Formats: sequence, C-alpha cells, structure tokens
Amino acid sequence: MPLLYIDGANYIDNTDPKWEVYLAFVHSGTAAAEKHLAGFCTVYSFYAYPARRRLRLSQILVFPPFQRRGIASKILEQVYARARECGALDLTVEDPSEAFQLLRESVDVKRIVGSSSFYVDAVEDLLSKSKLMLSNGIRADTLLLPTRAVYERAERELKIHKAQLRKVWEVLLLMRLKSSNWEDDGLVQRVVEQIVRARLSSQESEKRLRDAARNKLVVDFKDDNFMMTKFVYLAPSQQVKYEEPSEEDKAKSVAYDKDVIQTRMECLEKINQSLS
Repeated sequence: MPLLYIDGANYIDNTDPKWEVYLAFVHSGTAAAEKHLAGFCTVYSFYAYPARRRLRLSQILVFPPFQRRGIASKILEQVYARARECGALDLTVEDPSEAFQLLRESVDVKRIVGSSSFYVDAVEDLLSKSKLMLSNGIRADTLLLPTRAVYERAERELKIHKAQLRKVWEVLLLMRLKSSNWEDDGLVQRVVEQIVRARLSSQESEKRLRDAARNKLVVDFKDDNFMMTKFVYLAPSQQVKYEEPSEEDKAKSVAYDKDVIQTRMECLEKINQSLS
C-alpha cells in the first residue's frame, strides 16, 4: 500500500521484531464494528548507548479520504506516547517531507506549550535579558539558543530529539517575539533569521568535517591508552580534493543560503499562524 502513495517507499521486514506498525481507524457509525482504516505508520527501534533505545518513525500515511482531519497529528502523538512508555531516548523521523516536518513542528510546539510553563518561561527569560543587547547589534545566536537544561528536559520528558528541538525553538522564539512588546518588526525578523542561520551553518560545518574525515582513521594504542588519527592513503580516484570555489560559485552559494533562510522564515510564519 505505501508504494502507491509514498515516493521511495520500501517494504519492511515483518520478521524483524524491532519494527512496529501503528494503525489509525475512523468510526463511521455508532456500532463498534463500523470503522475504517484511515492511516498507519511504521516505527523502528534502534539501540542507543549505553542501554537505551531510540525510536525512528520510518513511514507515515493517511489515506486521501481521511486527510486534513488531524489524523497524522494523532498518530505522531501516539508514537511519542509509545516512546515515553518504553523508555526510549527520543523519537526521530527518517527523511521527513516538508509537509510532515511542518506538522511535526506544530505538534511539538503544542506539546511543549501544553506540558509545562518551563519552556515558554525559558524563552521569555532569555528575551528579557537580551533585548537591550540585541537592539545594540549583538548577534542572537550568542544569546538566545536553548540551554542545556532545555535540551535535556525536552528529551527526557517529551522525547524530542536535540536537532528537532532547535527547529521548535525557532517557532517558540517567533511566537513570543510576535506576542510581546517588541515593537521593531525589523529586529524581530533579524533575531529569528540569525538563529535560523546559526543552525543551518552548523549543519554545513558538520558536513565539511565529515568530508574531511574521510581520509583519516582512528588508531587505538592500547598499551598506553593513547588515541590518535593517521592519514590513510587513497588512490587518486578516491581522494577528496579541495578546490577554491570560483566567484560565480560563491555568489550562487550566497543566493542559495538566502533562499533557504527565506523559505524557513516563511515556514515559521505558517506554523505561527496555524497555532495562533
């Protein structure tokens, strides 16, 4: 069935006990038997060090006649409930579509706001302490990122992965800035854009580090418990060669970054409007 509706969908190994399938039914009448399968999702359980597990939502589908009724949100909430019930470290999603990512962030914001005042208070506390500095040009990504306590509590209580929390945090910041006494709309835009840019830049830096590490190998000298890295020679055809980008490539990269940030800002506005 997923192959008919989901691009790139794959069969799952139904003999693997680490797979779980969640079914969503819609009742069409008063009798208990009058119900229809409206959608489903598949979830895989991974090992997480040292003795935990992490759930990953692999595929989720709501059939066309039942879409736009909030069923996907309910399915996601049930998977989160399952993650808490089984003591999972957190819940991740495999290659989410843009539409599902928007839904996921909306669900997570509602869960965060509804669970405790801790998260909103954390945002308000950072904003109140930083307003004057931000007005004087201090970068938002040095002042308004989530604290360690926020990351740990969201993971422990709500099973929200750290990378997902960064995205949800952007929504919370925009919501609080829009509803507070920050009269300067230009400042609000700049603050949120800087937080978004910091996250995207961090992702790009991690990618570059991974690429640079392809020619290295970790060696463990067990006698003195010393760790080091050494260069591994690769054939010329396998080596990753760095070339200074041309001015044209740099201009394209800047334009691409602006487009990505602008798209993200539009997504944040959509989520904010849907929740207001």
